[in-house]
Amino acid sequence: MNQSTKQEWTAEEMETLIRLLKKVKAQSGWWPHEPALRAAHGAMSAWALELVVTKWEGDYQHEQKILLACYEGGVMEFRGMWHIPGGYGTIVDESIEAACSRIAQREFGVNVDFIRTFERPYLWRPGEHPYGHPLSLYCLVSPKRVIRETPSRRFFGRDELPDNLLPVHRRFIEEELFRLK
Repeated sequence: MNQSTKQEWTAEEMETLIRLLKKVKAQSGWWPHEPALRAAHGAMSAWALELVVTKWEGDYQHEQKILLACYEGGVMEFRGMWHIPGGYGTIVDESIEAACSRIAQREFGVNVDFIRTFERPYLWRPGEHPYGHPLSLYCLVSPKRVIRETPSRRFFGRDELPDNLLPVHRRFIEEELFRLK
């Protein structure tokens, strides 16, 4: 946006924004309504953690598999698609490790040990996410107990990836993950 199209905010608009942002902060980043979340997310990038859980199978443990889940969350455009389980970090005083633990409890019902982030975070491109441009940090985590597979949560090998996998996650899996040994 160039300088000539920017408009000054009224004092009332500024006071309202500040009051609402303080309320969001006090609620650890929680937005009360999905349209409000979309509007905020469209205005500013939010950081999301993608929890990469892998296991090795096959003869001599040579085949790496990744845990994927069928999305049932709030982003209507992604419902029914497979994805790397994850979620948003809060905007208030939450470390990556704490966010991984919170998200793993919600997604799998297990605690995890944070191992590391992958080197390249991913800023979603225009049109890839309906809310805006989240910044995804892919985090390798290790569950503290076995994660049970269900019809909507399964491990997939390189040649088994589902057709309806989120394209951003497919790109990560194919370009980054299956390079690990």
